[in-house]
This record gives sequence, C-alpha cells and structure tokens, in this order.
Amino acid sequence: MFAAIDSGLDEYETFRTLTAASQVLEEVGESHLAARALGRAEPFQDNYIDTIGIVRAALTTRLGSSVTDALMAEGAASDPDQLVSEVRAALAAL
Repeated sequence: MFAAIDSGLDEYETFRTLTAASQVLEEVGESHLAARALGRAEPFQDNYIDTIGIVRAALTTRLGSSVTDALMAEGAASDPDQLVSEVRAALAAL
C-alpha cells in the first residue's frame, strides 16, 4: 500500500492511504500512531465511506476522547513525510 506513495500519488491519495493505514494500525493495537495518522488525513475524508469516523470511534473507545483528540491534533500538525515513514515502519513490523 505505501509503496505507491513514492510513485507520484497526489496529496489527496497519500492521505487516503494514511486513512486506510490508520484502520489497520488501530486494529493491531498501534492506537497512538493510528490516531496521529488519522489526524493528518482528516481533511481528506472520503465522502462515501466514513473510515475516519469509524476509526475515530474505535480510538475514542480505546483511548478516551481527550487522548484521541490530542493525538489527532499532533498528527494534523506533523510533517507528512515523517508520519508516512513512521506508519510504513510500523506496518512493516507487523
């Protein structure tokens, strides 16, 4: 999935990929990184499938709303290239 990011995807597709990765990360217990990835991707919400809302709800249940919101805000302010590198490393370790 992340190999495609290096092949010239536009910003929208990169952040849609981060959204999908956040769902995988949340499901394997990488909640903090999932929330950060979700926060960075949130402005690029897909209007047809609410993956962001689904993952956010799961993270809120697991971490609480204040922690989830703080991590998403941290992710939203993060450097996208650095965040993609962190997410890629976490997924490779699975």
